[in-house]
Amino acid sequence: MILILDFGSQYTQLIARRIRSFGVYTEIVPCYEDFSRCATLNPAGIVLSGGPDSVFASDAPGCDERIFSMNVPILGICYGYQYVVHRRGGVVRKGNKGEYGRTRISLKGDADIFHGVHGESNVWMSHSDEIAELPPGFRTVAGSPHSPHAASVSEDMQFIGLQFHPEVAHSECGNAVLLNFIERICRTPRTWSVEAYKDRKIRELREQIGSHKVICALSGGVDSSVTAALIREAAPEQIYCFYINNGLMRKGESEYVADIMRGRFGSHFFSINAEARFLKNLTGVSDPERKRKIIGETFIRVFEEEAGKISGAHYLAQGTLYPDVIESSPFKGPSATIKSHHNVGGLPEKMSLQLLEPLRELFKDETRELGLTLGLPPELIYRHPFPGPGLAIRIPGEITAEKLAILRDADTILLEEIRRAGLYNEIWQAFAVLLPVKSVGVMGDFRTYEYALSIRCVTSSDGMTADWFHFPHELLSGISNRIINEVKGINRVLYDITSKPPGTVEWENLDDILRKDAGCSSELDYIEQTSWILFLKYLDDYEDDRRTSADMNGEPYAPILKEEFAWKTWAAPKKEDGETIDRNKTISGDGLTQFVNERLFPYLSSFKNTAANADTLEYKIGEIFSELKNKLQSGYSLRDVIDKIDALRFRTNEEKHEMSSLYEDKIRNMGNAGRNGGEYYTPRPLIKTIVRVINPQIGHKVYDGAAGSCGFLCEAYEYMRTGRTLSGADYEQLQRRTFYGKEKKSLAYIIGIMNMILHGIETPNIRHTNTLSEKLQSITDNDRMDIVLANPPFGGSEHADIQKNFTIATGETAYLFLQHFIRILKRGGRCGIVIKNTFLSNTDNASISLRKELLENCNLFAVLEMPSGAFTGTGVKTVVLFFEKGKPTQKVWYYQFSPARNLGKTNSLTESDLTEFIALSATQADSDNSWTVDLKDIDKTVWDLTPNNPHRKDEADTRTPREILAEIETLDAQATAALTKIKELLI
Repeated sequence: MILILDFGSQYTQLIARRIRSFGVYTEIVPCYEDFSRCATLNPAGIVLSGGPDSVFASDAPGCDERIFSMNVPILGICYGYQYVVHRRGGVVRKGNKGEYGRTRISLKGDADIFHGVHGESNVWMSHSDEIAELPPGFRTVAGSPHSPHAASVSEDMQFIGLQFHPEVAHSECGNAVLLNFIERICRTPRTWSVEAYKDRKIRELREQIGSHKVICALSGGVDSSVTAALIREAAPEQIYCFYINNGLMRKGESEYVADIMRGRFGSHFFSINAEARFLKNLTGVSDPERKRKIIGETFIRVFEEEAGKISGAHYLAQGTLYPDVIESSPFKGPSATIKSHHNVGGLPEKMSLQLLEPLRELFKDETRELGLTLGLPPELIYRHPFPGPGLAIRIPGEITAEKLAILRDADTILLEEIRRAGLYNEIWQAFAVLLPVKSVGVMGDFRTYEYALSIRCVTSSDGMTADWFHFPHELLSGISNRIINEVKGINRVLYDITSKPPGTVEWENLDDILRKDAGCSSELDYIEQTSWILFLKYLDDYEDDRRTSADMNGEPYAPILKEEFAWKTWAAPKKEDGETIDRNKTISGDGLTQFVNERLFPYLSSFKNTAANADTLEYKIGEIFSELKNKLQSGYSLRDVIDKIDALRFRTNEEKHEMSSLYEDKIRNMGNAGRNGGEYYTPRPLIKTIVRVINPQIGHKVYDGAAGSCGFLCEAYEYMRTGRTLSGADYEQLQRRTFYGKEKKSLAYIIGIMNMILHGIETPNIRHTNTLSEKLQSITDNDRMDIVLANPPFGGSEHADIQKNFTIATGETAYLFLQHFIRILKRGGRCGIVIKNTFLSNTDNASISLRKELLENCNLFAVLEMPSGAFTGTGVKTVVLFFEKGKPTQKVWYYQFSPARNLGKTNSLTESDLTEFIALSATQADSDNSWTVDLKDIDKTVWDLTPNNPHRKDEADTRTPREILAEIETLDAQATAALTKIKELLI
C-alpha cells in the first residue's frame, strides 16, 4: 500500500483515487499523524501532498522526522517537495513570478520517475514559492521556465520531488509518473480492486457480526443501498432494513425503492408509510431550518419505534464513505465532524447500538462500482443526489399535500424529458422548486392565478462547485410547455442559471435562516448575528491552537473562557472521539435562547471590566458582547446557524481567505446601510490601488483612524505578505505590531475585527473609540505611524466639543480626520486618503487653511480624481490624496478618469480601470489623463487645487466663472427683450 501524508492540498483525495485506479491501495492520514500508526501500516511508499501554506510560515505544517528513516521511497509533491528541500538544507524562496496552471517542463538526464516520458511535457503547476537550490545529494531531473528544479531525485532514490501535480489530468505525464513511482520505485504489486475489497470486507463483516443482528435505515440512495447489500452478502439472515416513507419523496420513489429492496431482503425489509405523521408535524411550519429539524426528529421517532421491534439488535449500519472520514481529520488538527446526515440523530447511543461502517475505506466512485458488483441496478447506482429532507426544502414556505402533488408532477416531467434527450448522466443534479409566488397568466380564454416553478439543473464533479447546465433552447421550451399544460397549479416556469458559488445547489443557506427569524429584519441584522457566532467559533479554534502549542512546549495553559461557556460545551459538544457533535448534549429551542441571552452574553460582557487592559483579546470580547445582543428569537434558528458555523475551519490561510471573501460580500451587500459598517463600502480595486502606491513595508506601522470594516488594513496585510520571503519574525511583526486602527461605531468595530481575523490577523489592534475626541496636541512621538490609509466619512457635522480639539475649526468630519492623519504621521510617513472632491476647491476659511497646511507641511505628490458612481450607493465624487509628511509640496501630479467611464451599481469599478494610473504614477508621466502642476502656478490666496486637465480643452473646462455669469446675464437680457416684444404684439 501507499501512504499519503496530507499537508492540506485540494488534490490529496485525487492522488489517492489516481493510485487506487492503478490497483494499489492507498490511505490518507494528516501530516501530523502519529509515527507508530504510520509504521504499523507498513507502506511500500509514501507521498507527501501539496498544501496551501508556505514553508516560511510560523505555523507551516510538518511531519514526524522518523518518517524519513522508514527506508521506503518518498514522493514529495509541490509543498511536500519544498518541505523536504527546506528541511534538508536546500534553499526555497519566494518566486518573482508564481506558476499557476499549465506549464511545460523539460527533462534533464535519466530517472526512473520519468521512464517512458521523453523530452518535454505539459504539466499542472500551482505554487508561488520556488526551489532555488537543492540539498546535498539531490540532482535535478526536470525544469520549467520559472522552476529550474521542477523535479529532482536523491542519489539513493529514496526521495523524489515534483513541483507539479501529477495527479491532475492536465499533467500529460502524470499517469506515467505515478505508475513509475508505484512499479519501478516502490515495486508495489497491483493487487487492489473493488472486487478484491468486496471479498475481503465480506469476510471481515462475517467475523465481526457473528450471530448478532444488524439494522439499517435505507433511504434508497447509493450509500445506504450499497451498505445494506454488502452486509447482506456477509450475513443474509441477520440484517433488517427499514425504509420510511416520509411523504416527501419524488413521484413513485417509495414504490421503486420498496420493490427493489423487498426483492433483495424479503421478509427482512420493512417499508413504513409515515406520510400522514410527517405532514401533520409540518403543518403551519414555513421556516426552512425548523422543517429540517422536524423531519429529522420525526424520522428518529419512527425509526426507533419500528427498529425497536427487532429484539437483540447489536449493530446500526451506516453508509459513511472515506472522504467523510478524511474530512473529519484536517491536516492541521481535528476540527470538522463527519457529516451529520450520516449519523442518524445519535441513534447508536440512544438504542445502545454499535456502528457498522463497511464503506468507510471507499470513495464515491468505488462505492458505485461496488454496488454494481453486488448486483444493484445501474439506475439506482447512478441516480442524482437527493436531499435527506426530500421535497420539503424544494417548497419554500409551508408544506401541504397539494403543493407536494404539484411539485411531484412537475419534477417527473423534468426528469422524463432529460432522460428522453439522453442528458441524465451529463447532469449532476436536476430538480424543480415550487416557489411561494403566484402570478397572473392566461390559459385559453381564462385568466389564471397559480404558482411559479423554478427548474435547477447543474453540472459538477464533486458538488463543492457547480455550474448551471446549458440546455438546448428547444428542450427547455418543451419542458416548460409540458409542465404548464399538464400540471394544474403552475402557469409560469423559470430556469435558475446561478452557479455555485456564489449560489448553492439547493435553495437554502445561512441567510435564509436569519431572514426567516422574526428578530432579524435587515442585512445589518444578518451580518451582526453572523459576527458574534462566528467570533465565538473563531475563539474556540484560537484556544485549541494555543492549548496545543502550550502542550508541545510543556507549559500550562489557562483558557480564556470558563468551561461552561466554551463553544464545545454549549454550542457544539463532541462525543468521545472529539469529532462528532453529540446531539444528546446540545441545547436547542427556548432553552438555547434563554442560555445565550441570560447567561452567555452577560458573562462575556463582564470581560470589559475584568481585562488587564484595552489591548487584550479579553477586553475586545467584553466590548463586542457589551454592544451586541442576540436577535434570533427562535432557538431552532439559532441552533441551525450555530451548526452551520461550527462546520467552518480557521486553520489555514486558504480557509480564512475563503471565509473573508464571503464576509466581504456580506459587507458590500449592505448597500447604503454600509454607513453603519464602514462608510459606503470602499471598492476593493481602489483600496488595492491606494495600498500599492503607498507601498507599506515590513516594520512599518499602518493606521486607519476611520477603520470601518478594516478593508484598508486587510488589503495592506495581503500586500505586505504576498510575493515576499518572510521569516517567522516577519510574520510575528505583521500579526502583532503592524496594523492599528480606531472605529467609534459598534457594529463597524465588530465587523472590522472579524474581517481582520478572517484575513489571518489573530489579534487586531483596533480600538473602539472616537478618533476625533482626541486632541491633536495629545499625539506624541510614540503614537506616530509610518503609513495612513483611510476613507473617513464623506459627510457629517461635528459639534463644538469635537472641533475644539483641532487647530483648524470646522464641522466637516473628513477635514478633522485629515488634520488628525497629518499630525499622527511620522516625518517621512506616507498617506493615502479618500475625500470629497470639493475639498480641492471650497472657498471657506477651513478648506483654504487646511489645503495650505497640507501643501506647506507635506509633499502632495499625487491626486487621483474618481468619477461619480465609484462608491456604490452614492453619487458623491471623490479624490484620493497621496502625500508624504516632512517636506513641502513642489508640484502636484494629477490623474483624471475619462469622463466616458460611467460607473454605477451595475457597472462597478474594476482593477483594470486603475491599471494606467498605477503605471503612470511610478514616473508621474503626462498623458491624456494626467498632468503636473507646479506649486508656483497655484493661487496662494485660496490654495486652489481644482483639477483642470490641460489636455481636455472643451468649452466647459476652459471658461471662468465670470465668463459663465456674463453669458447668463446676456441671455437673461435677451429673454427679457423677447418677452417685451411678444407683449407688444399681443396688445
